[in-house]
Amino acid sequence: MADYVLALKANHPTLHGQVKTWFDQPIALDFEGITFSYDERVEKGHHRTEKRQVWSVPVSQLPPLHQQSE
Repeated sequence: MADYVLALKANHPTLHGQVKTWFDQPIALDFEGITFSYDERVEKGHHRTEKRQVWSVPVSQLPPLHQQSE
């Protein structure tokens, strides 16, 4: 068995919106009852500060996704 992390960008608007909407509720409920991991990094450079937050959950906890078979 292997673990994968997939980045999802906004250039897939249907799938991106579906996953973003799903994450809104667990985030609001502090992921109660959901297995998740979280990482936050703050990077500074080129006269700007970037804050990156990453939440990950097993795909089995997500609802069926747009064009999931692909």
